[in-house]
Amino acid sequence: MQAKYWVSTSIVMLILAWLLAGHFLSVGTTAQALTVPEAETQTQRIERVRGVLSRAQPRRTHMSISGRTAPNRVVNVRTEIAARIVKLYVEKGDRVAADQPLCKLATGSRNTSLSKAIALERQTLLEHRGMMDLSERGLQSEIAIARSRTRLESAQHDVSFARLQLSRVEVKSPFAGIVENQPVEEGDVVAIGGICATMLDLDPILIVGRVAEKDIGFIQPGQELTAHLLTGEALTGRISFVSHAADDTTRSYLVEAEVPNTEGKLRAGITAEIQFITGTKVAHQVDPAALVLNDSGDLGVRTVDDKNIVGFHTVSIVSEGAEGLWVTGLAPEVRLITVGQEMVGAGQEVELVLSSLPGQSATDSNVSD
Repeated sequence: MQAKYWVSTSIVMLILAWLLAGHFLSVGTTAQALTVPEAETQTQRIERVRGVLSRAQPRRTHMSISGRTAPNRVVNVRTEIAARIVKLYVEKGDRVAADQPLCKLATGSRNTSLSKAIALERQTLLEHRGMMDLSERGLQSEIAIARSRTRLESAQHDVSFARLQLSRVEVKSPFAGIVENQPVEEGDVVAIGGICATMLDLDPILIVGRVAEKDIGFIQPGQELTAHLLTGEALTGRISFVSHAADDTTRSYLVEAEVPNTEGKLRAGITAEIQFITGTKVAHQVDPAALVLNDSGDLGVRTVDDKNIVGFHTVSIVSEGAEGLWVTGLAPEVRLITVGQEMVGAGQEVELVLSSLPGQSATDSNVSD
């Protein structure tokens, strides 16, 4: 009986010893497990970002305004005499050459007037020659000769005037161009100054627009511009005129440029976007996706310095195109973050992986961090 007691007691003691040993082992293991993550949390994680080595390049700066195409000349061709229109030689839309007849007026009594003036001139000329023969023989005074010469000059003037009046019955185009309007019909009676046709001169055609007074200092005659028409054409021309007085209402200045239009394909009145080259700036080419806003709402980019520390730089956009944006405000050479810039902030250490820009060598892109 006593032996059984001791066996039972030994078994209980062994169980207690085993339990106590497991408890202390568990506590030690837990303590060890807790100390390892605590050490790991004291080490900051370094973000990895991608970027490019960007070098500034000379870039032309532009200014854009809205404008339109316009005729070089618009002329109402008018009659110089009062008469009835007996013939129209052209129609609206016709292309005509310089001095080409547009319409004809009734001659009326102008042929008769010319015939009478010519007859009188011949008679006066014969009389004057007779007077000169008598003068050579001393049978006419100088006064009589002078009066005869005056009558002859008057008769010659009458002939010239009669011929001029007769020539005015045919109204001609003052230049090569297009008949834009013809407000008369055959049989109409027009007064002196009546419109026979409206002519457009479209070669060269003009690009016209208005420049604000704050920008007029960038514009001068002879300067090149480009115009993109609403119809799809892209034109290049040179400024031929800059007004010297601003419009009282808009405070803007009229600018005109001439563009060749020898084939006459360009029409007047088409809306155009006009661009002027205003200068050259040293700028960086930037993908629009690389732009970010800082806490103050300033537009800029994030870069990485030679110590792999992130910096924020405010930039100004000087131009944009299919290849991206061109910005100023950066050093001549920067390591620009292009992927991950939203995940990092100024002053943060990062790991930068550089990529190549188009046209950049592998040596350029593999700059040490």
